[in-house]
Amino acid sequence: MKKAVLGTLALLVLAATPALAGSAQNPVNVSANVQAKCTIAASTLAFGTYDPLVVNAATDLQVNGSISVSCTKGSVASVTLDNGSNASGTQRRMKDAGPDFLNYQIYTTAGRTVIWDATNTPASQTSASKNTPLTFTTYGTIPQGQDAAVALSYTDTVTATVNF
Repeated sequence: MKKAVLGTLALLVLAATPALAGSAQNPVNVSANVQAKCTIAASTLAFGTYDPLVVNAATDLQVNGSISVSCTKGSVASVTLDNGSNASGTQRRMKDAGPDFLNYQIYTTAGRTVIWDATNTPASQTSASKNTPLTFTTYGTIPQGQDAAVALSYTDTVTATVNF
């Protein structure tokens, strides 16, 4: 009897399974958009100690910094700088806690001949990977011979903008 019940159950299970007579296919379209995107970070352009008593033009205080830009692969990025919080016209100036200023400038190349601003920028760079940041070097100079007042520090804030 047990064999008959098991055989009947197996027959019922097989009979309940539909028989496949064929198949059909349809493509599933998949899509995504990748937007150009960049982030920007800048190092401090730290000049250190400025000596106003130096009178030799070859001793302008010079320092380099960097701006790091990470972009979507294939994005073309350029970086502009504004003139800072204390500019007088196109002259960038750092300010102490009182009324005094110290002139400085940021340039696009090591030769320090082209001022980096909203119009004059280093060459654009193309991102090879989001994991490989683009580096833009800042070339800063404080001209010698300024009549700077004693202060603990002179500071300014320049805004760097990445365009892509």
